[in-house]
Amino acid sequence: MRRTVISLGLVWLTAFNLRVILFAIPPSLPAIRSDLGLSFSATGSITSLAVLTMGVASIPGALLATRYGARRLVSLCCAGLVIFTVSITLPPGLFWVFAGSSLLTLSIALAQPPLAVLIRRWFPTAITRASNLYGNGLLMGNVLGASLSPGAVLRDPRVWQVAALFTFQNLVYYTVATWVPFLLIGRSAGYVATTFLFLNFFPIVPLFALSFVRWPYALSTPFYVVAGTLAATGSLGLLLGLTDFVQPLVFMVGLGTAAAFVASIALPPLIARDESEASTYSAVMYTAGYLLAFVGPLSAGMLVDATGSVALAFWPPVVGAVLMAVVGSLAPRLLSRSRMAVAR
Repeated sequence: MRRTVISLGLVWLTAFNLRVILFAIPPSLPAIRSDLGLSFSATGSITSLAVLTMGVASIPGALLATRYGARRLVSLCCAGLVIFTVSITLPPGLFWVFAGSSLLTLSIALAQPPLAVLIRRWFPTAITRASNLYGNGLLMGNVLGASLSPGAVLRDPRVWQVAALFTFQNLVYYTVATWVPFLLIGRSAGYVATTFLFLNFFPIVPLFALSFVRWPYALSTPFYVVAGTLAATGSLGLLLGLTDFVQPLVFMVGLGTAAAFVASIALPPLIARDESEASTYSAVMYTAGYLLAFVGPLSAGMLVDATGSVALAFWPPVVGAVLMAVVGSLAPRLLSRSRMAVAR
């Protein structure tokens, strides 16, 4: 049963990936045309070339699956999707927009026939159910792909700076929240609960005051430097095993990460040109921020397993807090320059 569920999940995820990038190209075409100075005919040919490739490469996909194996071909095509999607953003832009989009479409076209083979092989008694799930994955990829513009997003360094800021504050907070209880073994339940109030609740009070202050803190370098310094200092104290001061230390971590959190979620609406971009930038920030932050608690656990010292679990938060300060200090300047360029 577990193997069947995993296999169905792989089918859905593969189908989703076969569509999400392809259907993200059309919403990006106006930005691509503007960036590269293309004619409307040349812009339209990007999609035409992709559709042509889909048709031409399907039969070769079936032949290659027979020759080299369906699972191997799908795996190679998925790797090709990643590589050629990234290649679209490479210089020279004029070459890679056409070459990259054609090659990623080739990867999609070659993968589709062997997927039918895998569905029949893996689910001989549930072909209809598996095919329905495969179709659902394709449709969901269509929907999400059409709502995102990866060409524009991937080329905008501001988005990735915001995503990095959001990632590092998540990494610091969730790692500290995970491992602080292990520092407090032997303490009363009330003390542990109070410690988490210092981490989660008490930092809300000073940050709430920001709602009433006419200060663009989300674009302030000192704001991020102070936030990162607070989180780094608190994490360093935990790393040094200063358990007698654990409550003020976690308060510093909570205040620093919460400050970065409220500022980072304010950035997508500030840097976006319209509501659609604001939605897309927020989606990238949240997706990257949560998916990548899992490294913190996991790496901390590996350090504890390797050394037997719980205090060493706070190395990742120290590093993450420093990076949070660095990225935060750079992001506002880039955002400010970008807004000045748009104003001109």
